[in-house]
Amino acid sequence: NSLTNGSEYEFKAQAKNEMGYGKESAVVKATPKTA
Repeated sequence: NSLTNGSEYEFKAQAKNEMGYGKESAVVKATPKTA
């Protein structure tokens, strides 16, 4: 799947290691554009 230029998307990250999952990051919004 790919992202559509001009559409807003929300992303957040979450780390994982042998101890389990960490806290989720804050939501970041981004809108891809053509190069």
